[in-house]
Amino acid sequence: MKNYTIILLHGWNQTKESMSCFEKIFTKYYEVLNINLLKLSKKNTYDFADYINDLHEQIKDKKNLILIGHSFGGKLASLYASKYEVEKLILIAPSTYIKKSLKVRLKIYFYKIFKCLKINKYFNSFQSNDYKILNGKEKETFNNIVKNIKKTELKNIISKTLIIGFKDDKQVNYKNLKYLKKLINGSTLTLYNGDHFAYFNYLEEISLQILEFIYD
Repeated sequence: MKNYTIILLHGWNQTKESMSCFEKIFTKYYEVLNINLLKLSKKNTYDFADYINDLHEQIKDKKNLILIGHSFGGKLASLYASKYEVEKLILIAPSTYIKKSLKVRLKIYFYKIFKCLKINKYFNSFQSNDYKILNGKEKETFNNIVKNIKKTELKNIISKTLIIGFKDDKQVNYKNLKYLKKLINGSTLTLYNGDHFAYFNYLEEISLQILEFIYD
């Protein structure tokens, strides 16, 4: 059995505790690092480069990397794999590349208009709940990381990739995952029932699938 190191990456505004369920299982077989990503700061603004650099500093001395990321963690795992050597990549409901619907594009369009006109009464209603609770610097970070990873970067990924999604996920739907599969050459896509956090409900099945994927 190859001496892999598994890196677990949690989702947006979560902590490594949300991935500890996988840590308990995979430590029986491999070295596991459950990473806390950069925390939101009221003083500093972060972008993708900051998150990637911070992650790289934590794992640069490890060999035979396997990255497992959920949601935003999946987006970072994708970007990291496009820049550094990664043996295998497991993306769970990743927000890596989301094709915006016409409804969402119109919402963004009118939001920008109302914001430029400083009509707070209207443009505040277009903001997500996650965005509303943030302060100035935190909002700047949110705007930086909500952007899609470039297609050219995703096509650079050569790691063997498994994408796991959920049929009732409103944040990362099947169409987005199917398109991501197209962008990452040779990737595999599997769907389970449930919403964005349904990996808790299918922990045993998903963990077994991941272990088989790693061993293959």
